Amino acid sequence: MDAVAKYFEEYRKWSSESVSESLSEYRRWSSENPTLVKDIETFLRGLSYILPGYFKDSLLVSEFVYSLAQLLSLLNQRLLKGQITLSVDGFRRIEDVLRVLNCVEVFLELAASRLGGPVARWSLIFSVQVLKMVVRLVLLFKSREMLRPVEVEDGTEDTINLLSPPQDINHNGTDYFTLKSSGRTIRKIQGAPPIYLRSWLPPTFGKSSKLTSQQFAAEAVHVAQPVAHLMALGVFGEKSWTPFCLALGLDFTSQGLHMHSEHNPAERKEIVRRWFSLLSYILRSPFYDTQSKRIIMSFLSTMERSLPLGGSLVSSLKAYLPEYQSVYFYTWSQQ
Repeated sequence: MDAVAKYFEEYRKWSSESVSESLSEYRRWSSENPTLVKDIETFLRGLSYILPGYFKDSLLVSEFVYSLAQLLSLLNQRLLKGQITLSVDGFRRIEDVLRVLNCVEVFLELAASRLGGPVARWSLIFSVQVLKMVVRLVLLFKSREMLRPVEVEDGTEDTINLLSPPQDINHNGTDYFTLKSSGRTIRKIQGAPPIYLRSWLPPTFGKSSKLTSQQFAAEAVHVAQPVAHLMALGVFGEKSWTPFCLALGLDFTSQGLHMHSEHNPAERKEIVRRWFSLLSYILRSPFYDTQSKRIIMSFLSTMERSLPLGGSLVSSLKAYLPEYQSVYFYTWSQQ
Protein backbone atom coordinates (compact mmCIF):
# COMPACT_ATOMS: atom_id res chain seq x y z
CA MET A 1 0.00 0.00 0.00
CA ASP A 2 2.85 2.36 0.81
CA ALA A 3 4.42 1.65 -2.58
CA VAL A 4 1.12 2.44 -4.36
CA ALA A 5 0.67 5.66 -2.39
CA LYS A 6 4.26 6.65 -3.18
CA TYR A 7 3.69 5.93 -6.88
CA PHE A 8 0.56 8.09 -7.03
CA GLU A 9 2.29 10.90 -5.12
CA GLU A 10 5.18 10.87 -7.58
CA TYR A 11 2.75 10.76 -10.50
CA ARG A 12 0.85 13.76 -9.09
CA LYS A 13 4.07 15.75 -8.72
CA TRP A 14 5.15 14.83 -12.25
CA SER A 15 1.75 15.82 -13.69
CA SER A 16 1.80 19.13 -11.82
CA GLU A 17 5.30 19.93 -13.03
CA SER A 18 4.42 18.95 -16.61
CA VAL A 19 1.36 21.19 -16.64
CA SER A 20 3.33 24.06 -15.14
CA GLU A 21 6.09 23.67 -17.73
CA SER A 22 3.56 23.46 -20.56
CA LEU A 23 1.79 26.61 -19.40
CA SER A 24 5.08 28.45 -19.09
CA GLU A 25 6.13 27.39 -22.57
CA TYR A 26 2.75 28.36 -24.04
CA ARG A 27 2.85 31.70 -22.21
CA ARG A 28 6.29 32.41 -23.68
CA TRP A 29 5.14 31.45 -27.18
CA SER A 30 1.88 33.46 -27.01
CA SER A 31 3.67 36.54 -25.68
CA GLU A 32 6.13 36.32 -28.58
CA ASN A 33 3.36 35.75 -31.17
CA PRO A 34 0.38 37.86 -30.02
CA THR A 35 -0.85 38.56 -33.55
CA LEU A 36 -0.91 34.87 -34.42
CA VAL A 37 -2.79 34.10 -31.20
CA LYS A 38 -5.46 36.68 -32.04
CA ASP A 39 -5.67 35.38 -35.61
CA ILE A 40 -6.30 31.83 -34.35
CA GLU A 41 -9.07 33.08 -32.04
CA THR A 42 -10.65 35.10 -34.86
CA PHE A 43 -10.42 32.16 -37.28
CA LEU A 44 -12.14 29.80 -34.84
CA ARG A 45 -14.95 32.27 -34.17
CA GLY A 46 -15.43 32.88 -37.88
CA LEU A 47 -15.44 29.13 -38.58
CA SER A 48 -18.17 28.63 -35.97
CA TYR A 49 -20.45 31.01 -37.89
CA ILE A 50 -19.84 29.26 -41.23
CA LEU A 51 -20.37 25.64 -40.15
CA PRO A 52 -24.15 25.55 -39.33
CA GLY A 53 -26.30 23.96 -42.02
CA TYR A 54 -23.62 22.13 -43.99
CA PHE A 55 -23.86 18.66 -42.40
CA LYS A 56 -25.62 16.67 -39.71
CA ASP A 57 -24.99 17.98 -36.19
CA SER A 58 -23.32 21.04 -37.71
CA LEU A 59 -24.81 23.26 -34.99
CA LEU A 60 -23.22 21.08 -32.29
CA VAL A 61 -19.83 21.21 -34.01
CA SER A 62 -20.22 24.96 -34.53
CA GLU A 63 -20.89 25.55 -30.85
CA PHE A 64 -17.95 23.34 -29.90
CA VAL A 65 -15.63 25.44 -32.09
CA TYR A 66 -17.06 28.68 -30.71
CA SER A 67 -16.72 27.47 -27.10
CA LEU A 68 -13.14 26.43 -27.83
CA ALA A 69 -12.39 29.89 -29.23
CA GLN A 70 -13.87 31.59 -26.16
CA LEU A 71 -12.00 29.37 -23.72
CA LEU A 72 -8.77 29.86 -25.66
CA SER A 73 -9.27 33.63 -25.52
CA LEU A 74 -9.85 33.49 -21.75
CA LEU A 75 -6.77 31.33 -21.24
CA ASN A 76 -4.63 33.67 -23.34
CA GLN A 77 -5.82 36.68 -21.37
CA ARG A 78 -4.87 35.02 -18.10
CA LEU A 79 -1.51 33.76 -19.32
CA LEU A 80 -0.44 37.03 -20.95
CA LYS A 81 -1.26 38.95 -17.79
CA GLY A 82 0.22 36.32 -15.51
CA GLN A 83 -3.11 36.04 -13.68
CA ILE A 84 -3.51 32.30 -13.35
CA THR A 85 -3.49 32.89 -9.58
CA LEU A 86 -6.09 35.62 -10.10
CA SER A 87 -6.95 38.55 -7.85
CA VAL A 88 -6.19 38.89 -4.18
CA ASP A 89 -9.83 39.18 -3.12
CA GLY A 90 -10.90 36.16 -5.17
CA PHE A 91 -13.50 38.01 -7.25
CA ARG A 92 -11.74 37.27 -10.53
CA ARG A 93 -11.57 33.57 -9.66
CA ILE A 94 -15.34 33.46 -9.02
CA GLU A 95 -16.08 35.53 -12.11
CA ASP A 96 -14.09 33.08 -14.21
CA VAL A 97 -16.45 30.29 -13.18
CA LEU A 98 -19.27 32.31 -14.76
CA ARG A 99 -17.13 33.08 -17.81
CA VAL A 100 -16.42 29.40 -18.40
CA LEU A 101 -20.08 28.47 -17.97
CA ASN A 102 -21.15 31.20 -20.39
CA CYS A 103 -18.60 29.87 -22.90
CA VAL A 104 -19.76 26.25 -22.85
CA GLU A 105 -23.43 26.28 -21.77
CA VAL A 106 -24.92 26.15 -25.29
CA PHE A 107 -22.55 23.38 -26.39
CA LEU A 108 -23.32 21.39 -23.24
CA GLU A 109 -27.06 21.73 -23.84
CA LEU A 110 -26.78 20.55 -27.46
CA ALA A 111 -24.46 17.69 -26.50
CA ALA A 112 -26.74 16.55 -23.67
CA SER A 113 -29.76 16.65 -25.98
CA ARG A 114 -27.91 14.70 -28.67
CA LEU A 115 -26.55 12.04 -26.31
CA GLY A 116 -29.21 11.73 -23.61
CA GLY A 117 -32.43 13.16 -24.96
CA PRO A 118 -34.81 15.65 -23.29
CA VAL A 119 -34.28 14.35 -19.75
CA ALA A 120 -30.50 14.79 -19.93
CA ARG A 121 -30.94 18.18 -21.62
CA TRP A 122 -33.21 19.64 -18.96
CA SER A 123 -31.19 18.10 -16.14
CA LEU A 124 -28.05 19.79 -17.46
CA ILE A 125 -29.85 23.11 -18.00
CA PHE A 126 -31.16 23.09 -14.43
CA SER A 127 -27.73 22.14 -13.01
CA VAL A 128 -25.96 24.92 -14.93
CA GLN A 129 -28.52 27.54 -13.90
CA VAL A 130 -28.37 26.51 -10.23
CA LEU A 131 -24.57 26.70 -10.31
CA LYS A 132 -24.68 30.14 -11.96
CA MET A 133 -27.21 31.32 -9.38
CA VAL A 134 -25.01 30.14 -6.50
CA VAL A 135 -21.94 31.85 -7.97
CA ARG A 136 -23.84 35.10 -8.53
CA LEU A 137 -25.21 35.02 -4.99
CA VAL A 138 -21.68 34.56 -3.63
CA LEU A 139 -20.53 37.57 -5.67
CA LEU A 140 -23.54 39.58 -4.53
CA PHE A 141 -23.08 38.84 -0.82
CA LYS A 142 -19.32 39.42 -0.95
CA SER A 143 -19.36 42.64 -2.97
CA ARG A 144 -22.72 44.19 -1.99
CA GLU A 145 -22.61 45.81 -5.44
CA MET A 146 -24.76 45.53 -8.56
CA LEU A 147 -23.83 42.53 -10.67
CA ARG A 148 -22.82 43.13 -14.27
CA PRO A 149 -22.26 40.74 -17.19
CA VAL A 150 -19.06 38.73 -17.06
CA GLU A 151 -17.77 38.01 -20.55
CA VAL A 152 -14.53 36.84 -22.03
CA GLU A 153 -12.29 39.89 -22.05
CA ASP A 154 -11.26 41.42 -25.34
CA GLY A 155 -8.12 43.07 -23.97
CA THR A 156 -9.54 46.56 -23.69
CA GLU A 157 -8.91 48.58 -20.58
CA ASP A 158 -12.55 48.87 -19.59
CA THR A 159 -13.09 45.10 -19.34
CA ILE A 160 -10.24 44.27 -16.99
CA ASN A 161 -12.52 43.93 -13.98
CA LEU A 162 -16.29 43.99 -14.37
CA LEU A 163 -17.38 43.43 -10.80
CA SER A 164 -14.94 45.46 -8.73
CA PRO A 165 -13.52 48.37 -10.78
CA PRO A 166 -10.02 49.64 -9.99
CA GLN A 167 -9.80 51.95 -7.02
CA ASP A 168 -7.25 54.62 -6.06
CA ILE A 169 -4.56 52.35 -4.69
CA ASN A 170 -2.05 55.02 -3.73
CA HIS A 171 -1.27 53.24 -0.49
CA ASN A 172 -1.93 49.53 -0.89
CA GLY A 173 -2.09 48.80 -4.62
CA THR A 174 0.44 47.69 -7.19
CA ASP A 175 -0.77 48.84 -10.62
CA TYR A 176 -1.60 52.56 -10.15
CA PHE A 177 -0.63 55.53 -8.02
CA THR A 178 -1.87 59.11 -7.70
CA LEU A 179 0.33 62.20 -7.73
CA LYS A 180 -0.20 64.22 -4.56
CA SER A 181 0.19 67.67 -6.13
CA SER A 182 -1.94 67.31 -9.27
CA GLY A 183 -4.11 64.32 -8.39
CA ARG A 184 -3.21 62.72 -11.72
CA THR A 185 -3.40 58.93 -11.87
CA ILE A 186 -0.35 57.16 -13.26
CA ARG A 187 -0.16 53.53 -14.36
CA LYS A 188 2.89 51.62 -13.16
CA ILE A 189 4.93 49.55 -15.61
CA GLN A 190 3.73 46.28 -14.13
CA GLY A 191 0.13 47.48 -14.50
CA ALA A 192 0.40 48.03 -18.26
CA PRO A 193 -1.26 45.53 -20.64
CA PRO A 194 0.73 43.87 -23.45
CA ILE A 195 1.97 46.43 -25.97
CA TYR A 196 -0.35 45.24 -28.73
CA LEU A 197 -3.38 45.84 -26.47
CA ARG A 198 -2.45 49.28 -25.17
CA SER A 199 -4.86 52.12 -25.80
CA TRP A 200 -2.48 54.81 -24.47
CA LEU A 201 -5.37 56.31 -22.53
CA PRO A 202 -5.10 57.16 -18.83
CA PRO A 203 -6.60 54.58 -16.47
CA THR A 204 -10.23 55.17 -15.59
CA PHE A 205 -11.89 54.26 -12.32
CA GLY A 206 -15.45 53.14 -11.82
CA LYS A 207 -17.31 54.60 -8.88
CA SER A 208 -18.66 51.72 -6.84
CA SER A 209 -21.28 52.00 -4.16
CA LYS A 210 -22.78 49.53 -1.73
CA LEU A 211 -26.34 48.45 -2.37
CA THR A 212 -29.18 49.52 -0.14
CA SER A 213 -31.51 46.84 1.21
CA GLN A 214 -34.02 47.58 -1.58
CA GLN A 215 -31.35 47.38 -4.27
CA PHE A 216 -29.99 44.18 -2.75
CA ALA A 217 -33.47 42.66 -2.89
CA ALA A 218 -33.74 43.69 -6.54
CA GLU A 219 -30.46 41.96 -7.34
CA ALA A 220 -31.51 38.83 -5.43
CA VAL A 221 -34.74 38.66 -7.47
CA HIS A 222 -32.74 39.15 -10.67
CA VAL A 223 -30.36 36.32 -9.76
CA ALA A 224 -33.14 33.90 -8.73
CA GLN A 225 -35.27 34.46 -11.86
CA PRO A 226 -33.74 31.74 -14.11
CA VAL A 227 -34.09 28.97 -11.52
CA ALA A 228 -37.62 30.09 -10.59
CA HIS A 229 -38.56 29.96 -14.28
CA LEU A 230 -37.13 26.44 -14.67
CA MET A 231 -38.97 25.19 -11.59
CA ALA A 232 -42.21 26.61 -12.99
CA LEU A 233 -41.49 24.88 -16.30
CA GLY A 234 -41.15 21.58 -14.46
CA VAL A 235 -44.49 22.08 -12.73
CA PHE A 236 -46.64 23.60 -15.49
CA GLY A 237 -44.94 22.45 -18.71
CA GLU A 238 -43.21 24.19 -21.60
CA LYS A 239 -46.42 25.30 -23.33
CA SER A 240 -47.89 26.95 -20.24
CA TRP A 241 -47.93 30.74 -19.93
CA THR A 242 -47.28 30.56 -16.17
CA PRO A 243 -43.44 30.15 -16.34
CA PHE A 244 -43.23 32.89 -18.98
CA CYS A 245 -45.32 35.33 -16.93
CA LEU A 246 -43.44 34.43 -13.74
CA ALA A 247 -40.06 35.16 -15.35
CA LEU A 248 -41.33 38.41 -16.88
CA GLY A 249 -42.88 39.43 -13.57
CA LEU A 250 -39.65 38.80 -11.67
CA ASP A 251 -37.70 40.87 -14.20
CA PHE A 252 -40.13 43.76 -13.89
CA THR A 253 -40.06 43.44 -10.09
CA SER A 254 -36.26 43.68 -10.04
CA GLN A 255 -36.25 46.64 -12.40
CA GLY A 256 -39.04 48.35 -10.49
CA LEU A 257 -37.14 48.10 -7.20
CA HIS A 258 -34.08 49.61 -8.88
CA MET A 259 -36.05 52.47 -10.42
CA HIS A 260 -36.91 53.85 -6.98
CA SER A 261 -33.26 54.06 -5.89
CA GLU A 262 -30.30 56.27 -6.66
CA HIS A 263 -27.50 54.84 -8.79
CA ASN A 264 -24.12 55.84 -10.11
CA PRO A 265 -23.57 56.07 -13.92
CA ALA A 266 -22.27 52.50 -14.24
CA GLU A 267 -25.31 51.11 -12.42
CA ARG A 268 -27.70 53.20 -14.51
CA LYS A 269 -26.05 51.84 -17.64
CA GLU A 270 -26.59 48.28 -16.41
CA ILE A 271 -30.25 49.00 -15.62
CA VAL A 272 -30.77 50.34 -19.15
CA ARG A 273 -29.09 47.23 -20.57
CA ARG A 274 -31.50 45.04 -18.59
CA TRP A 275 -34.50 47.00 -19.93
CA PHE A 276 -33.33 46.38 -23.49
CA SER A 277 -32.68 42.71 -22.71
CA LEU A 278 -36.41 42.32 -22.06
CA LEU A 279 -36.84 42.46 -25.84
CA SER A 280 -35.59 38.87 -25.89
CA TYR A 281 -39.01 37.82 -24.57
CA ILE A 282 -40.38 38.09 -28.11
CA LEU A 283 -38.25 35.03 -28.97
CA ARG A 284 -39.28 33.05 -25.88
CA SER A 285 -41.99 30.43 -25.89
CA PRO A 286 -44.95 30.41 -25.68
CA PHE A 287 -45.11 34.09 -26.74
CA TYR A 288 -42.98 33.36 -29.82
CA ASP A 289 -45.08 30.36 -30.86
CA THR A 290 -48.43 32.13 -30.58
CA GLN A 291 -47.69 35.81 -31.21
CA SER A 292 -44.33 36.98 -32.51
CA LYS A 293 -43.36 34.10 -34.83
CA ARG A 294 -45.89 35.01 -37.50
CA ILE A 295 -44.93 38.69 -37.44
CA ILE A 296 -41.17 38.01 -37.53
CA MET A 297 -41.45 35.49 -40.36
CA SER A 298 -43.69 37.85 -42.38
CA PHE A 299 -41.17 40.66 -41.93
CA LEU A 300 -38.28 38.43 -42.99
CA SER A 301 -40.22 37.22 -46.05
CA THR A 302 -40.83 40.83 -47.07
CA MET A 303 -37.14 41.64 -46.63
CA GLU A 304 -36.20 38.54 -48.61
CA ARG A 305 -38.29 39.69 -51.59
CA SER A 306 -37.23 43.33 -51.33
CA LEU A 307 -33.46 42.98 -51.02
CA PRO A 308 -31.90 41.90 -54.32
CA LEU A 309 -28.45 41.23 -52.84
CA GLY A 310 -29.40 40.39 -49.26
CA GLY A 311 -32.09 37.81 -50.02
CA SER A 312 -29.84 34.82 -49.46
CA LEU A 313 -28.72 36.20 -46.11
CA VAL A 314 -32.33 36.71 -44.99
CA SER A 315 -33.20 33.20 -46.23
CA SER A 316 -30.41 31.75 -44.08
CA LEU A 317 -31.69 33.73 -41.11
CA LYS A 318 -35.23 32.42 -41.65
CA ALA A 319 -33.94 28.85 -41.79
CA TYR A 320 -31.77 29.27 -38.70
CA LEU A 321 -34.26 31.16 -36.49
CA PRO A 322 -36.42 28.13 -35.49
CA GLU A 323 -33.31 26.21 -34.47
CA TYR A 324 -31.99 29.22 -32.56
CA GLN A 325 -35.29 29.66 -30.75
CA SER A 326 -35.40 26.01 -29.71
CA VAL A 327 -32.11 26.20 -27.77
CA TYR A 328 -32.77 27.24 -24.17
CA PHE A 329 -29.49 29.03 -23.51
CA TYR A 330 -29.79 31.09 -26.69
CA THR A 331 -33.05 32.69 -25.58
CA TRP A 332 -33.15 32.34 -21.79
CA SER A 333 -29.54 32.59 -20.67
CA GLN A 334 -28.91 35.46 -18.25
CA GLN A 335 -25.56 37.22 -18.59
